[in-house]
Amino acid sequence: LRWVQRNIRAFRGDPARVMVFGESAGAVNTCTLLATPRAQGLFTRAAIESGSCYASIPVESARAQGMTYAERAGCTNATDVATCLRGLSAEAALRALPSVVNVSGLEAANARWGPVVDGRVLPGRPYDRIVAGEHHRVPVVVGHNTEEVGLSVPAVMTEEMARAMLTQAFGAAVAQQLMQRYPASQYATPRAALVQALTDARFGCQARLSARALA
Repeated sequence: LRWVQRNIRAFRGDPARVMVFGESAGAVNTCTLLATPRAQGLFTRAAIESGSCYASIPVESARAQGMTYAERAGCTNATDVATCLRGLSAEAALRALPSVVNVSGLEAANARWGPVVDGRVLPGRPYDRIVAGEHHRVPVVVGHNTEEVGLSVPAVMTEEMARAMLTQAFGAAVAQQLMQRYPASQYATPRAALVQALTDARFGCQARLSARALA
């Protein structure tokens, strides 16, 4: 963004009219830009599409996750852990990753990826900073896509399969609540009910919370 401010006029652009936009992980980044003091004055409007202002990680959790990764990669006993990690082949780096990676911040997972609340670049969770009025006051568009999770839900699904997926993601108690809130009888198929429930949980509710906080 600093580069844009320095060079945008060369592309017939206006440094006073810069919009940041992102979808999914890009939306998480956009909300982070709204919350970090370092982006002050670098953009004048933003759009958050299908992303969460909740999806940040406490620095302690990030450090612990990094040490777990270093251990899996066989680098914890190295004189310089960072150098050891940088020296991994692409295949070795991928093999050291846990099998379940999560970016939404909702489900339990072996690893989470996202902005880290380090107290410097990001002083607090973006949502909390927005609620406190500590974000950049620019016009913001917030939205999410219909049937956002459609690609990740199996094509053929029974009601029991849907319950199992919800239980794995959120636990038995919440799964039961979701089955009642999104009964398969009110949708074309049990799969359609599950897609709606997961879309609302991971994207719809996140968008509403962010919009309300910004308003």
